[in-house]
Amino acid sequence: SFYPEGDAAKSGIFHGVDIPGPDYQQLTSPFGGHGERVEDPKRLAGAIKDGLAAVAEGKVAILDVALSG
Repeated sequence: SFYPEGDAAKSGIFHGVDIPGPDYQQLTSPFGGHGERVEDPKRLAGAIKDGLAAVAEGKVAILDVALSG
């Protein structure tokens, strides 16, 4: 924190710092598509294959790939 004695430190509210994102893999659910979160690099190739298979079937696909832990 830039200001350890500041209001954010006192209140525990850090505006613009933690922006929780949507559950991206669930965004395809209403459309019957494929959504998947990939955190393990070993799973990435399989996830891409699964996503491409869904697209080949005319479905939407979203891969939410974590770049760092």
